[in-house]
Amino acid sequence: MTTTAGGTQLSTAHPRPLPARQGGVHFMTSTKPRTARRSRFTAVAALAALLLTSTACGSDEATEQASDGMPAKVTIAYQPGLSYAPLILLKQSGTLEKEFPNTTFEWTELSSSAAVQDGMISGDIQVGAGSAAQMILAWDKGVDWRYLASLNDAELWLMAKDERLKSLSDFTGSDKIAMPSLTSIQALVLRKGAQAQLGDAKALDTNIVPMSHPDGLQNLVSGQIAGHLTSPPFQFDEQDQGMRVVLKSSDLFGPIMFNGVFMMNEYYEQNTEFSTKFYSILEKQIGALADNPAAAANDLSTNSGGKTSPESFEKYLTNPAITYTTEPHGLQDIAGFMKEIGMISKTPGSWKDLTFPTVHESAGS
Repeated sequence: MTTTAGGTQLSTAHPRPLPARQGGVHFMTSTKPRTARRSRFTAVAALAALLLTSTACGSDEATEQASDGMPAKVTIAYQPGLSYAPLILLKQSGTLEKEFPNTTFEWTELSSSAAVQDGMISGDIQVGAGSAAQMILAWDKGVDWRYLASLNDAELWLMAKDERLKSLSDFTGSDKIAMPSLTSIQALVLRKGAQAQLGDAKALDTNIVPMSHPDGLQNLVSGQIAGHLTSPPFQFDEQDQGMRVVLKSSDLFGPIMFNGVFMMNEYYEQNTEFSTKFYSILEKQIGALADNPAAAANDLSTNSGGKTSPESFEKYLTNPAITYTTEPHGLQDIAGFMKEIGMISKTPGSWKDLTFPTVHESAGS
């Protein structure tokens, strides 16, 4: 349970099944315990400690080579949700295992970008996936990582149930807005909207309640919270249940990268051949998804254990609010706004400073 400033208790148990209804999206999750959701950057000392010890943790296993010169073992971490569909499809197809027969791949699903970050700093995770805001925040604190590729551009929507909530100015101090964390890309969207509509980027910070997307959906539909700033497919499911869109990230930033695949710079340099091949395989997977969303939907339905129909997945995969691409868009704009409101102390000279050469010839930004 999460207790808000006003004393209201909100359900945050995880994992919890989505409401039993047609179209609710489910993803098969790992049976391993998930890393607890925490806000990484409220404790700079903890991050510094991780950075200082990173070379001693997991480094031997991460640098072992197979007989063909490829890494002996690669752990890939992703998170729940439609945004990670290209990685889920790669896992489902076994393509990487076929392309790198002497490499052992371990796939793990974690609950947040912060958890992925911790695993990468320690050396336990070699390939991670997460949001641009968390990635840039860690880069500013000294984490030497970059994006190998984007996974998608996505619109992030602030959803509301109450008819009185038509703009941000309608939210009062007691109207709670759920999102993953105060450092999430969703928090950045809310602050950009607050700056535009209210004249103060942090005007609604006290309204934010950290909550997982599935819990946010349930609490919004049941009326326990006023708003939910979420992502595909949860916002689509909420819209199907009668919730309304109050704010869209695309109206504030234009097209922006939601999630991408990153590596530590040292790992990339030590495994450049593997990394570039991985990128090419991912690029082909994203192309196949775009060319044949029906086939991708069937595979994702199988991955969900049949809990979500292929028809529902295809509907969500083809929604214009999400576009799968390896091109990173809006990184410079995201970093610039984060610097403007004091979330980071510096900005990259170019979006290429946050990415590897795999995408430098693309139309990134």
